[in-house]
Amino acid sequence: MRSNSRHFSFNLGYYLLLGFFLIGLGQVYSQTTFTESAGIYGLNVAGTKDGGHAWADYDLDGDFDLVINTNGRGYLMRNDGGTFSDQTATLAPDFLSGTLERTALFVDFNNDGYPDVFRNKHNDLRIYLQDPTTNRFGDGVGGTAPNQRFTSMTDGMNTEGAGALDYDGDGDLDLFVDNHNYGIDILQNDGAGNFTHVTRKADSPNPPYNVGNPT
Repeated sequence: MRSNSRHFSFNLGYYLLLGFFLIGLGQVYSQTTFTESAGIYGLNVAGTKDGGHAWADYDLDGDFDLVINTNGRGYLMRNDGGTFSDQTATLAPDFLSGTLERTALFVDFNNDGYPDVFRNKHNDLRIYLQDPTTNRFGDGVGGTAPNQRFTSMTDGMNTEGAGALDYDGDGDLDLFVDNHNYGIDILQNDGAGNFTHVTRKADSPNPPYNVGNPT
């Protein structure tokens, strides 16, 4: 009987401690507040509708920089030790045109050690390779155009999310694009950052793809 009493007392004490812990935890969470601070750090994008964003140390200076998509323009924001400065006009002027308000990715597409950029909206995908000597993104004079652009897909185009994966095992990162009601589309990387749209199998509108099988 004494053993059962001790066991009961131990269980009761355990559950009381657990209850006090959970109550305290709830109070901690209930007291958490957040303050809008984007403007302090140079990240106020003037109330535009934000889309995708991505972080990477594009200039390899040891801190994370930022690319932002909005429904008005894109932003390339350089981290200057904790505050950000807009480098778009100088290093990525094509970001200033077009409303590519969906996904943004920083990915090293050509394996040169410098992050490149992918941006998109429903009917426009743009890929910008970074010039390591100037940190400019894109082709043309001073990065005034993307290196590659897709404005149509085989079955239709309404692209949303995107991600990078070496699906064919050749050592470079390919692009997987969520094409809404048209399924998943793959853009295959040739290793130099040039992409080819992989046509889906004729027997299914949304076929599976296997890693290591590029068809």
